[in-house]
Amino acid sequence: MSLFKGEKFGIAFIDVSTGEFFTTTLDSFDEVIAEILKLSPVECIVPDDIDANTLEELKKHVKIVHSVESERFSLEKAREMLKESIPDF
Repeated sequence: MSLFKGEKFGIAFIDVSTGEFFTTTLDSFDEVIAEILKLSPVECIVPDDIDANTLEELKKHVKIVHSVESERFSLEKAREMLKESIPDF
């Protein structure tokens, strides 16, 4: 699972055993926690500039929480990565 916090929260979830993938946006952190409880992710990837309170709360519900450079969550970076993976995109 990946979590991004902007005006809203964005979640991307993939189950590597089934290939299931989905994304959603949520209005509140309480909704994020409800999704976490429903999905039971083992790992969550977050931007390195996420606030400490959000990070600590995530760690209560997800076994492994990794932070990566926040630029990896930008729309520009997403387009760049898609173009690398799908040349005709």
